[in-house]
Amino acid sequence: MKKRLFFILACMALLTVGCGETDKPDENTGGGSGTGGGTADRLITRLDITYTSTDGIDATERCTFTYDELKRLTVLERRYVEEGRYEDGSTLTYDYSVPDAIVFSVAYEEDGEPIRETTTARLDAAGRLASYHWRRCIDAPGSGSEELTDIVSTASYNDAGELISVLSEPSPQGMSDNTYFTWRDGNMVSARQGSQTDTATYGVRANDKTNLDLNWLLYGTESFCTLLGNDDDGINFPLIDRMGNRSQGYLETTRLVLSQGGSEIRRYDYTFDADGYPTRIVCTVETKYDPSGPMQDETETITYTITYDN
Repeated sequence: MKKRLFFILACMALLTVGCGETDKPDENTGGGSGTGGGTADRLITRLDITYTSTDGIDATERCTFTYDELKRLTVLERRYVEEGRYEDGSTLTYDYSVPDAIVFSVAYEEDGEPIRETTTARLDAAGRLASYHWRRCIDAPGSGSEELTDIVSTASYNDAGELISVLSEPSPQGMSDNTYFTWRDGNMVSARQGSQTDTATYGVRANDKTNLDLNWLLYGTESFCTLLGNDDDGINFPLIDRMGNRSQGYLETTRLVLSQGGSEIRRYDYTFDADGYPTRIVCTVETKYDPSGPMQDETETITYTITYDN
């Protein structure tokens, strides 16, 4: 199964055991407490990801980031290779030329044909995403076929500037397009879609150094990441601090309860350089299935290597 980063890898998340919390350079530590937004003297230019199971390296991924003169992300290119055979990729672009909006595009290939999808995200007075228009194929009533339907997702924030919900209209029957978030002590600790609630914990080191909010690259569940209907679109606005406050700490653990029983738990271990910038993140994914079922427990390691412009 494909496990790409800007997908719900399960799109990504959640619970419990903390990583070490030392602040020594080049030692692995847990996440942090701080302000919501990076101070960013350096820009993230590349992210290399390796997915490794007990059988060895399953897939690799490289994300490259390009910025304008105002240090705003303008292009995100993703290239994914699975088992040395399957290759995939996409190019995301952010256009800030329209007042109170971001024009967002995704370019990729499908069956050898180039495809480009463009939509406009409307911003509120604080520069946060207010509404987002996207399209989904849903079953047409009584026809037995699918039709392309326009969806509008609207984001809401509390008085502290924290994202508390993303609601979509129309919400097709049987689809959980509404997401509700819970915050505690400045951190987003849960995301709920329908009956599914995914949870997250954070460390004590402040998440205020990097220009991109790395937590949104690490969450591991659909509830956290399919904010705007499309798996790849959900994280692209909070990633650039356009959906309210950051969580104050770096993500430490995430937990997903599986619908068929069991759970998926992710634990994150960080390495920082002498200036306090994260340079390497190792995520251990433990999937435990219902003992009465046919599935066997699995362990996977995802390694993120971060490169900066200086």
